[in-house]
Amino acid sequence: VIAPWRMEKFRNTFPGRTELIAYCNAKNIPVIPTVTDGTGYRQMSTQLATPAGRSRVVGLLTNLVTSNGYDGIDLDWEGFAFVDGGSSWSTTRPRWAAFIASLGTALHARGKLLAVTAPGGLGTSSDSTGYSVYAWSLIGPYVDRLRIMAYDYSTSRVGPNAPLSWTQKIVDYAAAYLPVSKVELGVPLFGRDWLTTVAGTCPVGVKTSGKSTIRVSRAVALAASKHASPVRQANGEMMFTYAVP
Repeated sequence: VIAPWRMEKFRNTFPGRTELIAYCNAKNIPVIPTVTDGTGYRQMSTQLATPAGRSRVVGLLTNLVTSNGYDGIDLDWEGFAFVDGGSSWSTTRPRWAAFIASLGTALHARGKLLAVTAPGGLGTSSDSTGYSVYAWSLIGPYVDRLRIMAYDYSTSRVGPNAPLSWTQKIVDYAAAYLPVSKVELGVPLFGRDWLTTVAGTCPVGVKTSGKSTIRVSRAVALAASKHASPVRQANGEMMFTYAVP
């Protein structure tokens, strides 16, 4: 799987997909494109509800891989977690697991690879804070890589991005159900810049709450420019505060 920043470099070098694939093949770089889901509220789950529906999607993806000479496919289907709602997970979970079993079998029969990207959080139905819909324990035998997005722990209020205890819990759970050679951990090279306090009255149109994303290198430079001292937190992350005039 080509990381986004590396892909951008390739885009600036090669005029099209054919040239990019040829370059990767020459360098023995596996070409495993990522497919995202944009089908809308619970539509993907509905497509996977029947054997015929699952077979149709398996056929489409398998043909995509074989007809383009890809080495496999990566599914980054986040609608299950962030669009459909937790109340649908008990229904979607077995549909998803059956689909992955069929897709993995079809791809492996053709010498191709299957990767699944899933949000951080445990894949167990007993963990109310995790994304149990992805059923890591059920899909493990059929995937070649489980790519875990171990970040965005705090999204609605100030907090850690990837606390060590949470990350370790994810790794331990994944390793209990999959060979460690199948597990890839996505770690953040970014932080969050939170607006926490506003003094006085701001002009109309000026944000008074929220957050933005900041790269680690930019955060270091920002701390230096504000004469702020980052402090290691108990969760393992560094944090600092600063004021804007």
